[in-house]
Amino acid sequence: MMNVFGKTRDEYKHIKKLKDKGQLDRHLKALRTSFVDAAEPSQGFGFGTNNLQAIQSEIEEVLYLNFRLRKFVPINNAIAEGANSYAYRVKNQYGEANFIDSYGKNAQSADVSYELLSSVILQGGIDAMWSLQEVRSANFAGIPLQTDTIDAATRACMNHIEKVGLVGDASKGFEGLTNNSDIPTETAATTLANASDAADYINGYINKVIVDTNTIASNRITTGLTVYLPVTQFNFLATKKYSDVADKSVMDYLKTFNAWTAQTGNPIMFESVIEFAGAGAGSADRMLIGFNEKSVMEMGNPIMPRVINLMNEGRYFRAPLEYSISQLNVKRPGACLYVDGV
Repeated sequence: MMNVFGKTRDEYKHIKKLKDKGQLDRHLKALRTSFVDAAEPSQGFGFGTNNLQAIQSEIEEVLYLNFRLRKFVPINNAIAEGANSYAYRVKNQYGEANFIDSYGKNAQSADVSYELLSSVILQGGIDAMWSLQEVRSANFAGIPLQTDTIDAATRACMNHIEKVGLVGDASKGFEGLTNNSDIPTETAATTLANASDAADYINGYINKVIVDTNTIASNRITTGLTVYLPVTQFNFLATKKYSDVADKSVMDYLKTFNAWTAQTGNPIMFESVIEFAGAGAGSADRMLIGFNEKSVMEMGNPIMPRVINLMNEGRYFRAPLEYSISQLNVKRPGACLYVDGV
């Protein structure tokens, strides 16, 4: 059966994915219980609660296909929706074993300290609106309602979440992936394109992160090492041959041949992030050696973009969308490194 947008349920890619995983019934039940009762539509229009799920399906389809941020940083959705802040723990382990006397009186202690930090959660939103005539046509003339309105509203929510996660919001005191003031910064002697050996160039900075963290970044943090690059530099590594006769790019080579992979057995990842262009000091292009791993960083996101209700405003219908987010919280900034002038 087609919804108000002229689509069947199986046309949505995220629905198919949920169905394949056996999670569709639980997902639909959650949608039904999360909506506030819609205002009664006038003139007998069946455009209220019956179409809330169709609108939400359009929202989730846009997020499923286009939401970039979850590729770059861990997202924490396990936060109560009503929370105005959430706490996260930063763990520090210390203590060193050594020889002891017969009675063990000189044994050292091993301790684990937890620092509890708080991050504010802020609400965001936008309204999608359809005219009375659009709704009338969709209900009585059998013309599917255009998805442009809800797609534009969803993209506006998604773009704001991504902007906060990547560059922060100075008016709120938020910092993002590209400009965290706690992450150490180094200035490159030359650009990546002008380096005599591009692979050595990247490997040198990976080695620096391992050494500067006393090998915590390889012995204890063993997943998620990611090289974040501006688009131009990412494309350079992805297309430059490793040697004149090589059948692999420099990026292909680096994914396997680096000190971190040699110690952990896990390949490094590369991400193209346009916001790193000009993000460094003096508007220099910036690279980040970091970890897409929850023990290093995360962003709180209790509410993903969703429609609250469908309201009959007389001459138009309004669907307010909401979401809630924190800033990007870097728990171990010393395990990361910015390189300016890349």
